[in-house]
Amino acid sequence: MHSSAWYNLGLLLRDEGPMASREVADCFKAASVIKGMEFISSLFFIYKHTMFYFISL
Repeated sequence: MHSSAWYNLGLLLRDEGPMASREVADCFKAASVIKGMEFISSLFFIYKHTMFYFISL
């Protein structure tokens, strides 16, 4: 799942007016959480492949 999809959905819903404000906030929150998970996932990927390199030496 991509954070940009949730962000863009939030932008679309924002144009719907004040009745959609809760959904907009939820979309932006989801985008933020997923973006943080993508960063952590990339760090784990680097760590995993670095450890594999040192173990295989």
